[in-house]
Parts: sequence; structure tokens; C-alpha cells
Amino acid sequence: MGIAEQIRDGLEIIDGLSHKDALKRFWAVDRNGLLLESMGNTLRHSQLSYARPDEEIKDWELENPEIQQVSLLDVIKNVKPTVLIGTSTHTRAFNEEIIKEMAKHVERPIIMPMSNPTALCEVTPEDALEWTNGKAYVATGSPFPPVDLNGTEYRIAQTNNALIYPALGLGAILARARTISPSMLMAGVHALAGLSPVLEAEGNALLPDLADVRNVSVHVAAAVVRRAVEDGNAQDETTIKIVNEGGNKLEELIKSRMWDTVYRPLELVD
Repeated sequence: MGIAEQIRDGLEIIDGLSHKDALKRFWAVDRNGLLLESMGNTLRHSQLSYARPDEEIKDWELENPEIQQVSLLDVIKNVKPTVLIGTSTHTRAFNEEIIKEMAKHVERPIIMPMSNPTALCEVTPEDALEWTNGKAYVATGSPFPPVDLNGTEYRIAQTNNALIYPALGLGAILARARTISPSMLMAGVHALAGLSPVLEAEGNALLPDLADVRNVSVHVAAAVVRRAVEDGNAQDETTIKIVNEGGNKLEELIKSRMWDTVYRPLELVD
């Protein structure tokens, strides 16, 4: 539900949707099926705002109506979602029928099996790509090797908050932000999305390699600082002045303030 809330914030802040309209974009499925308002007290507090009105599914033809729950496949068939995120720790929860059904309605489905370790992943990248003929955008919560399919090597990104949080913290410190606001976080996320290697060539990973985290962090931290200044959330006068002047001085400042793992040499003495 935390992932859903972050995406909801993005829909509100970046895309300008109202809170109510943003919530309508989500169809949450747990072990009891699609979250419905009729589930009442069985819903956790974090699930309440994502429960769908029962009226919405009254005309659906369910896969197994006798068990009185709406399955993931039912949702895929009727909603035709564009993004599928798994945090179930249920191995193979995204089976071939589910993936192929999703691909019927979406040109480039986004499929993110986030459960780890690898053995609990909802679908392997190899299967997700094969079942969509290479059309799926795939990122995982566990490490996976590249996938060779139809002459293309697909590199699989392992989603890792190291690409966001160190830079978020650095940006907040440099700006002396009063608070780390949702808009600052979304600015960092949006900056990271702009650095996606798949924008350069088919088969590249969705996220930059962790080996390039320092360069990535410069761009992300800069976006965080600029948003803090724009929102009136920044308090550091020097940083505010640099942002208002424009240019690349902010990136130069960030590089100068980044921590380096360089230690003074030690000499053994008697």
C-alpha cells in the first residue's frame, strides 16, 4: 500500500489529478481478491481508501463466481490495466494467462514483480518478456540476469531505493529544507525517470546501474533542491541564490558537497 500511495502522490503532484481521481486509478488485489467496500472490517486501515465500490463489478463475469472473490485475472480482463506491481511473495502469481491477457490490451505493459528473494518472485523476467514477445517493461525486486529474446538482450533493473534516498537526503540538507515534502520526493523520482537507460535503446534496463549512482544522485539532488526552492521550503540563502541564478552552478555545488570514501593514510610508528 505504501507503493500505491507514492504513485498516487505522483498522479496528484506531477499529473495534476485530484485525490479522488488518483485513487480511482488503482485496483488492489490481496489474498482475498479485489479489495471491495463490502469487505468492511476485514480491510486494514491502509486499504480502506483503495477498496472499490461493489457496484462497479456487478456486471463482471467472474472466473470462479462460486468462491465469492474477484481474482487478479478477473481484474485484468475487465479493467485492462497498464501497470502490474507484485508484492505478494507468492511465487508465479503472475502466470502465463494473466500476463498474456494483460498484453492483449496494452501495447507496452509495465510489469514489476517486486517480491524477494528471487524464489518468491511473482514472474521471472524471462517469462514476462517471452509471453509478451518482448513488449513488457520489466523491473524486479530481486536480481536477475539479462534475458536474450529474438536477438535482443534485455537488461533487468533491480529496483533499489539507493538511486533516490541518498540524493533526497543530500538535496534536503543543501537546501536546509524545513521538511522533506512529497513534492520534493516526486521531483527526485521524475528526475530519475528521465535518466532511464531504456529511453536510449530497446533492451536497456528501466533504471540506471547502481555503479553510476553518484552521477545519478547529482541530477536527483538538483531536482530536489530546485523543488524545495520553488515551493518556498528551502532556507539556505546561498543555495537559493544559486538556484535562482540558473545554469549548472547547483550541480557543481552538489558535487563539491558529496562524500568521498577517501581516507588519510595510516603509518605504523614505534
